[in-house]
Amino acid sequence: MVEQNCVYADLDGKDIKANTLHLLLETKANTLLNDKSESVSGIIAYARCLEPGSSYQGCSIGRVAVAKKSRGNGLAKLLMLEAISICKQHWPDETIQIGAQVYLQKFYAQLGFIPFSQPYDEDGIMHIDMQLQTKA
Repeated sequence: MVEQNCVYADLDGKDIKANTLHLLLETKANTLLNDKSESVSGIIAYARCLEPGSSYQGCSIGRVAVAKKSRGNGLAKLLMLEAISICKQHWPDETIQIGAQVYLQKFYAQLGFIPFSQPYDEDGIMHIDMQLQTKA
């Protein structure tokens, strides 16, 4: 949120709901510190899956983020594919919906998402609502 100049607590109340699913990609590295080998870990990517009706009529994926130093390695695509898989497992009959930043529309289109709104401003960043049909 700081990177996007949206500096405020994320208090939408959805993170703590029982059916909210959090995806975390963590990295571990061994480092030598003061002549001791220590394992250091950190979260490098995150997304959350929300049940139908939480943000959209269908289930949704949001808060997709990859640490700057970890970008360009396909992690966002892997994270989204896993989030899509989780949504399909938990809510198999639901359309998956997202509020995508407009500059990432092509990325999400490559995953099968199609727009269903006009672009709109959210906190000074242009977004567009997109959805992925999961039913045949």
